Amino acid sequence: MMKLKFVIVSLFAFVFTLNVQAQESHPAFATLKSAGEAYDARNAEAFAAFFTEDALLVNPMGGVSNGREAIFQGHNYHFKQMEEQGVPIEESADDWEVQGIQELADNLVYGVVDSATSGLTFGVLFEEQADGNWLIKSIQMTPIQQMGDN
Repeated sequence: MMKLKFVIVSLFAFVFTLNVQAQESHPAFATLKSAGEAYDARNAEAFAAFFTEDALLVNPMGGVSNGREAIFQGHNYHFKQMEEQGVPIEESADDWEVQGIQELADNLVYGVVDSATSGLTFGVLFEEQADGNWLIKSIQMTPIQQMGDN
C-alpha cells in the first residue's frame, strides 16, 4: 500500500512538473515577452503588432483600448509624453512568471502572469493566427485574481 501511495505521489509530481514546463514553454508567452520588449523600447508600432485587429487592452489605470489601431495610437501618444517629460528608457527585467494557463480551444489560450517588477498580475487571452503565430486578443492589466485562488 505504501509503494502504491509513493507511485501515485511521484506520478502526480511528475505530471505537475510537465504541466508547469508546458505552461512556461507555450509559444503564446513568447508573444508577451516580445510585446514587452517593444514596450520597453517605446516602439508603439512594434508593440501594437503583437495584438489582433480586434484586440482589447485594459491598462493598469482601467483605461480601455479597443483594437490594434487604438492600442497603437494610445501607446504612441504615451511614449511621446514620456519622451517629452524626460522619462528615461528603462529595460524591465524579464521577470514574467506564468501562474496558470488554460487552453480554451485549439486556437485560444488564456494565461495569468505575474511581474515581480511591476507587482501586476495580468490576464492574457492569446489567439493563434493562420500562420501559426500567437497574438494577444485581450489583456487585462488591472488587478485580477490569480488562477487557482478562491
